[in-house]
Amino acid sequence: MSRVGRIFLILAVLAPAQAMAQRPSKNLWINTAELELGRAIKSARPDEQGKLFARAMEAARQAVEKDGDNSRSWFVLGRVHAAMGNLAAADSAFDKAEQMWPEYVKETDEERLRAYAEAFRVGSTALQGNDMATAITKLEAARAIYSKHPVALLNLAIAYSRQNERDKAIEVYQESLKILRDPAAKAAIKPEEAQQWAQWEEDVSRDLAQALAFANRNEEAVQAYEAYLATHPENVTMRSNLAVVYSRMGKREEAAKVYSDLIDRDLSADEFLSVGIGLRRGQQLDAATKAFEKSIAKNPNQQEAYYNLAYSLWETVQPLEDKLATANATDKATMSNQLRPMYEKMIAAALKAREFDPANRNVFALLQNGYRGLAGVTTPAAKANEIRLKMPPLMTEYEALPFQVAEVVPELEDKKLKITGTLVNVKTPKGQPMKIMLTVLSPTGAELASKEVSVAAPDAEGDVQFTAEFDLTGEYGGWKYTLVK
Repeated sequence: MSRVGRIFLILAVLAPAQAMAQRPSKNLWINTAELELGRAIKSARPDEQGKLFARAMEAARQAVEKDGDNSRSWFVLGRVHAAMGNLAAADSAFDKAEQMWPEYVKETDEERLRAYAEAFRVGSTALQGNDMATAITKLEAARAIYSKHPVALLNLAIAYSRQNERDKAIEVYQESLKILRDPAAKAAIKPEEAQQWAQWEEDVSRDLAQALAFANRNEEAVQAYEAYLATHPENVTMRSNLAVVYSRMGKREEAAKVYSDLIDRDLSADEFLSVGIGLRRGQQLDAATKAFEKSIAKNPNQQEAYYNLAYSLWETVQPLEDKLATANATDKATMSNQLRPMYEKMIAAALKAREFDPANRNVFALLQNGYRGLAGVTTPAAKANEIRLKMPPLMTEYEALPFQVAEVVPELEDKKLKITGTLVNVKTPKGQPMKIMLTVLSPTGAELASKEVSVAAPDAEGDVQFTAEFDLTGEYGGWKYTLVK
């Protein structure tokens, strides 16, 4: 998904120039409101400040009630609301002042920007602390009071994404892109901010495409991915994700074209793995096998590549097995010769996956199917029987497992690694510990860190999730575990 989740930093704002036009007149209530507001802002005592704000608000309301045709009455009411954090009310009051006296736009911009910056500060701090309710409230307020800067919107989209409110996040991403691409908005920023805005536009374009894909808004996602790739054609992750969306839409030819382009590049092990998974999902199995083999060549210590290679080969042989069952003697001999190296490669990949992941029921199943299939296409009978004899000990080992391990997922960000997974109880007494020793590997197979994971066994066939976190000092290559008695 993505780099969705990073929080944009506090912005430094430069207030617009002061208004130069003649201003509407003051009156007693306006003078009182401005005096009390100034004192409230300067006060360091919360109890005193609250009283001063109340006096300022009362005077401002009196100004609007007694002299509502005077635009300055509305302007000062907006200032008081803004200082008190009532940004929706401030926005309405400023709108009224601007309608009555357009020159006020210069001053209201300054007030709006000041209120925006404070709401952004509080909202982004809440987002960093995972206080989503406060973050969304404050960032929405910033969005309402000032519409010429995108940074509050960027963090608001992150907050909505974390809450799985994808349509709202998409709306905010789209709104922020309009600002980032608006010539007038760009012209108003400082030259040193231009690079930051360009980076924001790149980030938001990417995150919008991802959000549309997660929301299954496939046609829009394709457009967003293609627009991003038009300016960032070397981004392998985005190109792979585009192919995934094509596959989801049933556009297998389009997906295959994207993956075929990727597979011939000099990618990293993780990138080849991602491409292979996409090809396998799209049932482009020969190309998927090639991608997984390239991933293994780059990093021979990644369980996921071996497992997916074995699984891809299993999916490849299944339809061939069906044809083999009804073929004549000549065709059977030809097909057996075709299938034999596939089974051998499938078994080798599954055995390697098992070295990292010894209690995975799917790996056992792949091995059983591989041995069964290989025996069926092997002659003479004695050699075929030799292969079949590998199956009973494998089943004995499987049945002896006290629990199984499933759905192991590593997530790496900078040098912090989080590994999650599931332990499925088989025969461990309920409440007793189910333990594994989880080890992190480098691409060369060196052990970077180890940690024991222990969870209480649920009922038989019940499952429990686990999480282990590591601070890495070397390059991440993969994981393995052993069962702890």
